[in-house]
Amino acid sequence: MTYSVNQMVGNLTAQVRNLAEVTIGVANDDLSKKITVDVRGEILQLKEATNTMVGPVRWFHCQKFSRRSRNRVINADFHAPKSTHIFGHLNRS
Repeated sequence: MTYSVNQMVGNLTAQVRNLAEVTIGVANDDLSKKITVDVRGEILQLKEATNTMVGPVRWFHCQKFSRRSRNRVINADFHAPKSTHIFGHLNRS
């Protein structure tokens, strides 16, 4: 009986650890992880909900950064130095 209880607790601990690892990753903008541990019951519902949530969050995250990059290019103030300042000494000789 003790073996069965220890096995159940160990299995549940592994499931919760994997769920926590992915959830913390999402909170820290690491959207590359998914819950991979074999689960059942309520933990399965959490696994499916979390893995389903990561897809749209990843898409939104990519859109946000591509929009930000696009705005930087559009709104950038490109003040490249004039070639006469860089190569002025060549023209003077």
